[in-house]
Amino acid sequence: DPKEALVIRANAVGLNELASEIDSRLAWQLAEGTSLRLKYESLIRKAESDKTLNESRYFNNDVKDAFRRLL
Repeated sequence: DPKEALVIRANAVGLNELASEIDSRLAWQLAEGTSLRLKYESLIRKAESDKTLNESRYFNNDVKDAFRRLL
């Protein structure tokens, strides 16, 4: 179910209000290619990217610290 997939992805990145908004929509409003679906996917994709960047920033710091300790 495309609607359910969007809700799961939104919740996974902490966009709980957006997930509720998506869940309140009718299936035809979120059909492939609709402007509403594209809007939601864009917001979720941005949040996923931000989360990945944040995680990699902490990972890079851990690697730098580990190498610093080795030297």
